[in-house]
Amino acid sequence: MSDTYRGLQIFNTQAHPSGFKRGVQGSNKEGLSLFHLFSKCYSKVGQARLRLLLRHPTTDIGTLRQRQDVIEFFMKPQSDSIMRNICSSLRYIKNVNGILAKIKALSAKAFVWKSLYNTLYNAVVISEIYGALHEQNNRF
Repeated sequence: MSDTYRGLQIFNTQAHPSGFKRGVQGSNKEGLSLFHLFSKCYSKVGQARLRLLLRHPTTDIGTLRQRQDVIEFFMKPQSDSIMRNICSSLRYIKNVNGILAKIKALSAKAFVWKSLYNTLYNAVVISEIYGALHEQNNRF
């Protein structure tokens, strides 16, 4: 399977070009690949989700059609403001598991609580945008 991913250039991890970061775990960067071309993610959570979707693509035709409908909707010029609002909120979405782990370990500083607040607040904003879209357009 990894030969297939390599052959299709879905992922292409390269060593970091900076000499002092080379070899440090987690310092690799994404080279020219489908992931790099498709990634317009505004958060690390989004990047992780896109990576997961590309590693485990669906074979369910209904799911594929639903994804195509969403892409078609957001490619329309009249959807630009909606997409900008969602993207501006996505910037503040953090990994809730990491935040909650720090809170549970009693090592949460003020910025961790602020990250939790911003994540929850912006998740509600995105949910409200989706709710309004769903009322207008029942496709998704």
